[in-house]
Amino acid sequence: MSSSSSSSSSGSGAALGSSNLGAWDYVSVAGYFACLAVVAFFASRHRSHDPTAFFLAGRGVPWFAVGASLFSSNIGAEHFIGLAGSGAKSGIAAAGFELVAGGLLVLVLGWVFLPVYLSSGVSTMPEYLKLRFGSDRLKAYLSGLSLIIYVFTKTSAALFSGGIVLREIAGWNVYVSAVVMIVGTGVYTAVGGLNAVIYTELFQTITLVGGGLLLMAIGFTKVGGMQGLRHDYGVPESFFQLLRPASDPDYPWPGMLICIYAGSLWYWCADQVMVQRALSAQSLAQGRGGAHVAAFLKVLPLFCMSLVGVMCYALYPDAQGTFTRLNLFKCIDVAVTSVVSSPQQHTNR
Repeated sequence: MSSSSSSSSSGSGAALGSSNLGAWDYVSVAGYFACLAVVAFFASRHRSHDPTAFFLAGRGVPWFAVGASLFSSNIGAEHFIGLAGSGAKSGIAAAGFELVAGGLLVLVLGWVFLPVYLSSGVSTMPEYLKLRFGSDRLKAYLSGLSLIIYVFTKTSAALFSGGIVLREIAGWNVYVSAVVMIVGTGVYTAVGGLNAVIYTELFQTITLVGGGLLLMAIGFTKVGGMQGLRHDYGVPESFFQLLRPASDPDYPWPGMLICIYAGSLWYWCADQVMVQRALSAQSLAQGRGGAHVAAFLKVLPLFCMSLVGVMCYALYPDAQGTFTRLNLFKCIDVAVTSVVSSPQQHTNR
């Protein structure tokens, strides 16, 4: 390992918590938020006061927007941090969650559950539970349980990981970043309803996929393609295995292929956030089309997130000690910002 590469790695680690952005980076970030505001504004202009229009976007969303919204509702900063971190720590196995659970079960939503939900005429999952079992208590129970789950698992994790990303890249305070994200999202959601949410998520999907694929392309250019990544940097072969032995402590294949479906079936087919997107489609065919779009998009995190972490392992071996079970957040600085930066040429290991 050359001394220049060592200094590059240590420099990346030292940058944690400080701003890595230049003037053009801030211009790009400002441009992104400006475009997001424009999309939210135009999506909110013709909002009706009808509850169906507010909560289900008038059931007029086309298939491509449904699919992008399903994907963006699922994928966030926590995926960029988690999948890149696990990729740098142990390889691409964690992406099996995206392929096996998300990629398949979103199709189950479109082809099995969505026809039932549409034929019942409901707008929410608690409403469906009441219709199915005739109990107001079950409706109240699911509403309360869902609220608790959203606050303490989904929303908190998304805000914290988003704050981590902004802290590592821009040097912003985590809590200030969380407050800004809450206020910004709350404003356009309250003003524009689901229609504004879906079309901003469409824009975010384009940004996420485009940025992720660009990051992957830059990384592959630096490591010499997949051939170079596998053979020139001493990356263990196990890093490229999606299915691990049953004795693997983190990703045993029985859990990845069988047990994962229990929680994931609820998430993709009975969770209000996901089902609401599908119910907003113009028709059953449009909803199924959106499910297919989302299933295709769920393949991409394997390449533009998990493999980026593996590239980090290859390009910055001196930082490998930071990729422990309890310190995966540090990977975002190295696996993302350092892969994009211009490191010194590494000698093959």
